Parts: sequence; structure tokens; C-alpha cells
Amino acid sequence: DLWITTVGESLTTDPFRLTPRELDRLRRAPEVAGIRSYRGGMLDLPDRRVWLVARPPADREIVPSTQVVRGDRRAAERRLRTRGWATLSQTIATDMGVEVGERFSLPTPTGNLQLRLAATTTNLGWGSGAVVVNTRDYRRGWGTSAVSAVEVDLSRGVTTAAGLRA
Repeated sequence: DLWITTVGESLTTDPFRLTPRELDRLRRAPEVAGIRSYRGGMLDLPDRRVWLVARPPADREIVPSTQVVRGDRRAAERRLRTRGWATLSQTIATDMGVEVGERFSLPTPTGNLQLRLAATTTNLGWGSGAVVVNTRDYRRGWGTSAVSAVEVDLSRGVTTAAGLRA
């Protein structure tokens, strides 16, 4: 229902710090039904800068089903909830020469992250393409658990305005 993120048009790529106390306070607010921490950023590949999206394995939908180009969307969701799977925009997968189910690697701050292709997607609105991983693989590859956004589900009957005030 609501997103907590940095100010401006950041595509939720700018990390910020929320203390465990702040997250707990948000989680306990009667107006809030649930929260999920989102991570992401920009990833430099040899010939392009892509949008990196890292969603929690418990999310209802890790990659929007309407954005899947190749591969079974249900199988992709199951795979993305486990370690070592990702989606790539179709253009990135084609340039890398990787097909659904095959292995590939991404350059990360901790070294090359070995993954398998769960599905290909559209560019998710980012011209040079996007990569979607789960937050566990993000922590493994980027060596951080810094939050880029917090998704907030409001309790039943709570208006957006009331949720923002809370």
C-alpha cells in the first residue's frame, strides 16, 4: 500500500538505514498489517548499466508475472524463492547467450555471483534492462543488507492518509 524510500526519483536504488527499533515500531503500529524490506541498486555490466531488483523470498510476487517473456512464470517464482536463481531482461540474456535454466554469473562487490536463469523478462521499464534476485542472493553478492525501500501493507480499513501519518 505504501513505500518508504529516499526522497526523489531513485527507483528505490539508494540505500538508507532503518534501525531494528524503527522497523519494530513500524511493524507494531496498529495501522500496519505487514512490512517487507526491499533492496536494489544499479549494476554495471560490460556494456550497460542495469537496474538490480532484490525482493524478499516471502513476497507475494518477486517478479511481476506480466513482465515474464520466456519461461514458466510459476516455476520462475518458485525458483526465485530459493538460492541461486535470477531473472534477466530478454536483451541481457540474449547478449550473454544464456537460456532459461542455464548458469551465468554477475559481477558483484564480493566477486562473481553464480546464478541460474529462472526466466527472462521485459526491461521492467529501465531501458538497458533489469536483473531480479531475491534478497538472500543480494546479501551474498553485495555483502550488505542495507534497505532501499520498505513495502508497507496497511491494516484493513486504514486509509492511505492514515497510513502515512502512522
